[in-house]
Amino acid sequence: MYLSNYHSHNTFCDGRSHPEDFVRHAISKGMKALGFSSHAPLPFDTFWTMNRDDVVEYFQEIERLKQKYCGQIEIYAGLETDYLDHTHNAKTSYFVDLPTDYLICSIHYIVHPVSGELMPIDGDYADFESGTTRLFDNKLDDVIRAFFDQSIDMVRLGGFDIIGHVDKIYLNAGKHPDFSSFQYLVDELMGKLLKMIVLSGLILEINTKSLLSSGITYPQKHYFQQISDLRIPITINCDSHYPDHVMQGKSEIVNRLRACGFTHTKELIEGKWQTYPL
Repeated sequence: MYLSNYHSHNTFCDGRSHPEDFVRHAISKGMKALGFSSHAPLPFDTFWTMNRDDVVEYFQEIERLKQKYCGQIEIYAGLETDYLDHTHNAKTSYFVDLPTDYLICSIHYIVHPVSGELMPIDGDYADFESGTTRLFDNKLDDVIRAFFDQSIDMVRLGGFDIIGHVDKIYLNAGKHPDFSSFQYLVDELMGKLLKMIVLSGLILEINTKSLLSSGITYPQKHYFQQISDLRIPITINCDSHYPDHVMQGKSEIVNRLRACGFTHTKELIEGKWQTYPL
């Protein structure tokens, strides 16, 4: 297993410590590569994304750390971008022109297909429930369809390297009283999304942020076999917000992945995505 993590957040966004603290801890754990993926700016203000005014400083700081710790660990400057629609995605000129080593693309908001209003799928369940009621007339199946339609559009458009927490809809939709009635729909749409990922050639992250605390991964573990059968390339990311979480859950998930037939991961080695034995 390659000791790496390409999904980490620091004080430039909603992470809890400075970038150099993450580097020092990664080195202490013998890690080969650490990628920074601060939440990229959105077209509106949030407490958890970067401000555009800080982006230049962010890349300067990562470059400083690359130089300072050269020979001890490979450091990469990435971003976690949000896919909203054709106006905000990884292929817009703003992101194309930034000096990134890689991009993760994720969905944190569903864009209502008619009104264009935003509904958060991450964070507090109360916000998710309110959005489901207000924008979707409390029809959870419509929320699920909107999430997967948006995810498929994100993958089809491309312009990034890694798909972040691919089925994050489970976080709050799974708490909805009607969810069990629509598990079949989630599985059906997830299957369509995975087939689109096969065609895209993108890397799918196995996100282990919540594995130790609640046993959850994104994607959910019951999709691992399907992903393996489709030969979708994966990388294991910890989505760390604290320095001591840079390897959280990674070693614990490896045996489960091997049991499903995974033999390799995709890793950034000397600046290029390469296949490495799991």
